[in-house]
Amino acid sequence: MSDGGVLVLGVRSEPGSTSLIVKDEGVGIPPDQLDDMLQPFHGTFAKGTGLGLSIVHRIVSDYGGEIQVTSAVGAGTTVTVRLPTTPLEPAPQPARVR
Repeated sequence: MSDGGVLVLGVRSEPGSTSLIVKDEGVGIPPDQLDDMLQPFHGTFAKGTGLGLSIVHRIVSDYGGEIQVTSAVGAGTTVTVRLPTTPLEPAPQPARVR
């Protein structure tokens, strides 16, 4: 989005998972690049190693989550990172001293 635009960040909580959503109105990603974009050393920028998204993908997968990318050329991209959640246990009550 080098020419400006809107970037939307969101969180969606569902039973058993929480999703982090990043949506932009950038140039979009061509369909032939979507399949490989989470692979190591696959980069499209002049600078960088092409490892960023593959590292994120590995960490999310290790925690039982998933990444979904949808994009349309000229319309922008949406990346959803879904992570499993478990209910928090209540904090233990402090002991009462008599």
